[in-house]
Amino acid sequence: MLTTSVNTLSLGCNATVVGAGAANYVDGAVLKDFCGVQTFTFPVGENGYSPLAVTVNPATVFPSSLTVTVVDSVLPGLQPSTAASRYWQLNETGDLDVDLVFTYLDADINGDEANYSLFRSPGAFPTEVAGSVVDTGANTVSVANITTFSDWGIGDFAPTAAGVGIGGRVMTADGRGIGRVMVVVDGITGGERRFAMTSPFGYYTIDDLDAGSTYIVTVSSKTHSFNEPSRVVSMTDSITSLDFVALP
Repeated sequence: MLTTSVNTLSLGCNATVVGAGAANYVDGAVLKDFCGVQTFTFPVGENGYSPLAVTVNPATVFPSSLTVTVVDSVLPGLQPSTAASRYWQLNETGDLDVDLVFTYLDADINGDEANYSLFRSPGAFPTEVAGSVVDTGANTVSVANITTFSDWGIGDFAPTAAGVGIGGRVMTADGRGIGRVMVVVDGITGGERRFAMTSPFGYYTIDDLDAGSTYIVTVSSKTHSFNEPSRVVSMTDSITSLDFVALP
């Protein structure tokens, strides 16, 4: 095992890795440059080998790179009793479009693995990633065509409160609030729809939502476009930092 501590192991576009496994992996950050379509498995882990397989799709802007680090802990915001005790930190340089396969260990499993989904944490609270596929036999979770990177974990959201709310800010790429943006919350299971308009400084709040439910939050503006105008969120508690950033 190689421990990088505060350093990063950097691998160029043509670099390959052989012999990675339970006794041979990198405990720390690994950066891989991508200069073309390819599949690469990051040989990473912490207290156990938990690689991330990445398939780079043609929509990627080359060259780009991805840095991966594994943390031996539950993703903050998930319930420790119903989530895998392992998450991955992904940081992009450039503009990637990738398919991902996360591998976790039997020892990481808490709760009912059959109920697991993939969650991304762009801020203080994780959001469920639509389209993820869990293979309980292989201890993997896969998802396709990912273009946004942050912290990623695996688990099952369990309701912890009633009457929760969603709030955040809609802003430009340089951090200025955008007023009069319509925010719509659609209930996936119940058909409920709620609306809010952002303040002059870009803030919005929608209250009285049901904990344990999953919602689609969508923003729309006559003057701005968004790279990610819709988010899927599973509510365990109130979310106060579901922010949306307009395209430059």
